Amino acid sequence: MVKGLLRSGIGVRALEAEARDLPLPDEVDLVKEATPQSLDGCELLIVLGGDGTLLRGAEFGRASGVPMLGVNLGRVGFLAEAERDDLDKVVDRVVSKAYEVEERMTVDVVVHRNGDIVHTDWALNEAAVQKVSAERMLEVVLEIDGRPVTGFGCDGIVCATPTGSTAYAFSAGGPVVWPEVEALLINTVQEFDHHWIVPIDDCFRMVATVRREWRGLSGGGRVWPAVQEFFAELTERS
Repeated sequence: MVKGLLRSGIGVRALEAEARDLPLPDEVDLVKEATPQSLDGCELLIVLGGDGTLLRGAEFGRASGVPMLGVNLGRVGFLAEAERDDLDKVVDRVVSKAYEVEERMTVDVVVHRNGDIVHTDWALNEAAVQKVSAERMLEVVLEIDGRPVTGFGCDGIVCATPTGSTAYAFSAGGPVVWPEVEALLINTVQEFDHHWIVPIDDCFRMVATVRREWRGLSGGGRVWPAVQEFFAELTERS
């Protein structure tokens, strides 16, 4: 793939640490650190791997504004647009610029404690709150756009984007939602699951107030520290 891009006059940049194990041509520009600045001047971020690798690539693509193209080399590959056998076609499409850029919804997370912001984060797939103690349930009060919806006990709650509907939300029994649908999925994790599909607008906000010990987990694998009481504000962003 790299040789095909270079033959067509397309410059290629790669991470130095990962390039050590690959027989890359000398023409490849190597960068030491994976930062948004390492994508300066790039037209496209191509990520080869499974969904975990693509989520990592999304961190840099989002921060730099460079579109990302995923090529699945893993077992699942829900986030990828192409498969291993399509590499020649990918090169042709990139060279001829015969591709479209899709916007995907992400979730902003703001965690409050006693009125103070203690953590902020974002996720392409989902944000989840999970109990820490196996013998106790979370007590959750769910509010959407300033209106109380319901209260319940559960083992966890997942707020997923349509992109993330095939990930943790799906494993919790939730539906698969087409990426273009303007909605967020809210799934509880417990013996008797509850699921909501919530249409959104520019002012969407979901607040989950949870008492008792909890921990937060984003779709990128980042974990938030445990606290006793909080409310999380999840805001749609395209």
